Amino acid sequence: MLISLRGKNDTYECNTSDESNVIQRGRKFSSLYRGKRLSDNSYVCIKHLRDQDCIQNEEHSHIIYTILTSMAKLDERIVQTYDIIHTNYGYFIVREYLHGVDVKTIICDPDYPALKTSAFACKVGIEVCSVLEKLHTHGIIHRDIKPSNIFIETDDSGRISPENPKVRILDYEMASVHGSNIFSLKKVPFALLYSAPEQVLRFAHLIDERSDIYSLALVVYEIATRRPPFYHENPEMLINLQINHPIQKTPRISKELYAILLQATSKHKFLLPPNKYSHEQLEQFLAQGKTNRYQNAQDFLEVLSAFYLQISQIKPKKSGNSFFSLFRKK
Repeated sequence: MLISLRGKNDTYECNTSDESNVIQRGRKFSSLYRGKRLSDNSYVCIKHLRDQDCIQNEEHSHIIYTILTSMAKLDERIVQTYDIIHTNYGYFIVREYLHGVDVKTIICDPDYPALKTSAFACKVGIEVCSVLEKLHTHGIIHRDIKPSNIFIETDDSGRISPENPKVRILDYEMASVHGSNIFSLKKVPFALLYSAPEQVLRFAHLIDERSDIYSLALVVYEIATRRPPFYHENPEMLINLQINHPIQKTPRISKELYAILLQATSKHKFLLPPNKYSHEQLEQFLAQGKTNRYQNAQDFLEVLSAFYLQISQIKPKKSGNSFFSLFRKK
């Protein structure tokens, strides 16, 4: 089906029947296609929202567009939104088209051996942390940091530099600004494999910058180890692992990196199943678990940067702080 979209800024076309244009089809809330901007015939990325309630009306659409375009101005690593368009088929979000692969592909595809190292994992974590620091400063929590939402652009020769990856952050449908959802969501979904306990147990008011840091630490772990820090075929058991167990030790990462990621994913250990506690007790335990994490993106960024300098054999500038002093609680 050929879809023509006339937006405020341009006109776009996409043939959704052409499989070469399908980036992701049939996701829970959206499908993603490659389209073209007619003014210059350049590629764009078109997201068709499957959940019609995500955007309430044209006024809400304008507010979302204003927020997303303002966010992109904070940092060039935040993907740009060109238009939000309403048609008889629903709402379409038009954003810039990127050449490269997402981190999920890098982890799963055997064609990227040079990118499955602790050094590359730290470099990606550093880049994402730098973006999160700017978002958090403006009261924006991403709430959906996971491998498929971290994109690595290729250079003109189609390559990715392990030492200097061009990282872009995608998908802000789950994000909040000063505690309010950007999109209308009755229940904010979460990626179970990468969500902090406060997200998994749906304590929305406890989700903050430390929740984003928790998710990012799990991504760094998975890039370095090539396996998720928590996994079980039974969803209930997976939830138990996610909310109640530390990340697994593995010889694929050093004890120093493990210590960094362990602190970033700190949580309170529940002695009983969560349904055996009162709402107030759960809230107290979840809040207590967060106190031992890095308290903001800058803290996590400093530790990752110091570790990256160490393993890259780059001499840092002289400082009164040793590498291990960065592990202390901020």
